[in-house]
Amino acid sequence: MGPKTRKKTVKLFGGPANDLPLCDLPTIQDVIRYLYRLENLDVPEKNRAQRTAEKLIGLWKSANSKLVLLKDATIRIKVKRLAQSVKMINQRKKHIAARKSLESKMHQLFDISACSCGLPVVACNNSTIKCTSENCTKKHIICECAADKKIPKEVREFMKDQRSKSGTRGMLHLGHGKISSKTEREKNHEVSDVRRKNQQTILTVPVNFELEVSLDEGSSFDSLEDDNSRRNYRNLDNYALECVRYEISSEAAAALGNALLKDYGILSKESSFEVIDKCKMDREKSKVSDFAITERESYLQDMSAVGFDSKRDKNSLVFKEINLGGKTVVKKTTATVDHLTLTIEEPNTRDSGKYLCHRDIFDGTGAGQAQVISEVLHEYNSAGSIRAVICDNTVVNTGYKSGVVAVLERNLQTTVHLIGCLLHFNELPLRHLISQVDGKTKDPKKYSGAIGKLAEENMSDKEPANFEPIFSPIEIPPPEILTDLSIDQRLLLEYLVGVSSGNLNIQYMYRKPGPISHARWLTLAVRILVVYTRTENLSE
Repeated sequence: MGPKTRKKTVKLFGGPANDLPLCDLPTIQDVIRYLYRLENLDVPEKNRAQRTAEKLIGLWKSANSKLVLLKDATIRIKVKRLAQSVKMINQRKKHIAARKSLESKMHQLFDISACSCGLPVVACNNSTIKCTSENCTKKHIICECAADKKIPKEVREFMKDQRSKSGTRGMLHLGHGKISSKTEREKNHEVSDVRRKNQQTILTVPVNFELEVSLDEGSSFDSLEDDNSRRNYRNLDNYALECVRYEISSEAAAALGNALLKDYGILSKESSFEVIDKCKMDREKSKVSDFAITERESYLQDMSAVGFDSKRDKNSLVFKEINLGGKTVVKKTTATVDHLTLTIEEPNTRDSGKYLCHRDIFDGTGAGQAQVISEVLHEYNSAGSIRAVICDNTVVNTGYKSGVVAVLERNLQTTVHLIGCLLHFNELPLRHLISQVDGKTKDPKKYSGAIGKLAEENMSDKEPANFEPIFSPIEIPPPEILTDLSIDQRLLLEYLVGVSSGNLNIQYMYRKPGPISHARWLTLAVRILVVYTRTENLSE
């Protein structure tokens, strides 16, 4: 087996690692993602709560230095408790009710202010308000806390907005020394739109991805007073497709794209509209994903042949809903699950032999698998066009009465041609030979005869013995055939040629074959040849 080339991906509770926002007070989810970031930076677990608390205090003080916050130790304990809860959820040690409770609060503000009141809105005639304006329409927000815990008047609207928001962004944001409202930002965008229309700037994106900018005579990039009025209309289809293929997040994709544009000299102060942000990548990835799905579904119709194979897992983790005292509770348990995989076997197509879909089923009988295959064929509008299925020649598949193909024909009310895997026929002669020479076995994973017991030993590390060659006409085939062989097939071929010529290929003779299994006769054949080439006077 070759080395693993993929990292095991784990879905973290709350989302992937990320830094805290700069223009909004962090939510509970933002704090969780920042804790993941510290973990990725190899910050010791005992120091993460302290680091997070210090950064939170800095962000809150940037909103207003007069804000009264909780004590540093209290904030640190609050962060530490959140980190412990998230850790237990990721390790599946937390009850599902606790997980759902934290999920419902995920987008709420991680509040560390000393103020505990709801910042109520009162009318002008309230005794606590000294408003002298006529026809006043302002919101009068009061803080009912003690004097040493009151929120300053100038940030009460901002604090109330942050406490009532759902998600990172609220209606009000922290800017350079001031808090900007959504209304002000909308006005700025309107002014930018007017400037763009007056200057009649036309941005077009041709198919070759080269950005063309047409300006009136006398105008230039420098005459554009607001770069925000110019937007990035580039198509990033190929880049977004590769980001989806290699599972690159939108944030990382935007950072990599901007770095590359800067190195190529495309991104500069004069062309800041070329900047790629996270939202741009989200849109591009969503666009190419939807297009790929639509294109795939468009030609995966009216298929005439599919392949299928199943694997049984006796200890698969499943979630079952049970009724306890009138309440439905989701409980983790283990059960026997059959994993059914289907492939595209349409002739003369680009995806022939490639993955179609998979289903997990609890009924691995022929009828259960046939029902699932029938549902998949109806899903791809191929129930009326299917003519053949490709599968292994096992009783579950080929049974004349309750096999998958027989039940599938009854479900679809049509005849289906069975194409059995011919590679399994190669194993039958060796299977019967071992049964006659070495005797039958009663153990599902071991052999009882002398040949089988020798084959169980790992002799591939030993030096080859002075074995007697057994001539055969077998030769190394052309390269185009060699590239199509599996690792076990190539290993068997090299040993057969080596036993025939008396010289083993040093590149393959120390490779360890797979474990003994009654379902892998190819491996048994390789192990028998390993025993023959490592043992002297074997006939004795």
